[in-house]
Amino acid sequence: MTRKILVTGAANGIGKATAALAEARGLKVIRADLHEGDVVADLSTAQGREELIASVQALTPNGLDGVITCAGLLVSSTTSASLNYFGSVDVLEGLQPLLLKSPAPRVVLVSSRMAYANGADSALVEFYLAGNEKASRERAQDLAARAEAQTESRLVNQLTPLGIYASSKVAIARWTRRAAISPRWGGSGIIVNAVAPGFIETEAGLALREHAVRSQVVRDMHPQVLGRYGRPDEVAELMLWLASPANSLMIGQLLCIDGGTEVLERGDSHW
Repeated sequence: MTRKILVTGAANGIGKATAALAEARGLKVIRADLHEGDVVADLSTAQGREELIASVQALTPNGLDGVITCAGLLVSSTTSASLNYFGSVDVLEGLQPLLLKSPAPRVVLVSSRMAYANGADSALVEFYLAGNEKASRERAQDLAARAEAQTESRLVNQLTPLGIYASSKVAIARWTRRAAISPRWGGSGIIVNAVAPGFIETEAGLALREHAVRSQVVRDMHPQVLGRYGRPDEVAELMLWLASPANSLMIGQLLCIDGGTEVLERGDSHW
């Protein structure tokens, strides 16, 4: 039977590559994005997330085999504060009953190499994990205002690991670990994992490198063993395996796919 998967953020970047590769391999793909797709919804809002859940329920009444959450924004803002965490977790919570109908349900979230960079705000991470979106947005707004006051370059600040983006990705990593072993998810047979991409040459990523300051920040933050940055299709390959029945034993992992950035930065001392 053809597996049915939902890919959010499917109009661009990693999400687009994942949806295309999944279809090429014979999967039934439901694409969701802000402006185009099988489901059009703004996942930075509670209403948009509810609309997506209702639409997917209507499209897959007999069950959903997998969800891959790629929707997100790189810059630090209150919109990204909601989208990058609640745009994944709330959608997954709403679709969990559909996943239970699958004989081999899989969930893959997109975290980031920022999840292991120093600089996430602990208070914001805790607001995320508590499910408090209002407090999360307020904290993000406060962090953004303080950071902008401390730097002459708003651009550089938006790319620094000391930001809202990093906090959302740490929270995604921690939610993945918790959900993967919980009765509601792993205990019910739903295998949950996450990937941590480094710098990937998506449309947004390439735009960052067109400016001298941004390009230097990227080089400093994403050292590469192979001397090149990643492609969206390389991340898609990993995520589709994680979302497939072939992945029958890997549970609750945050898999770095970053060209060696994590190894270069952390070495072997954390083992």
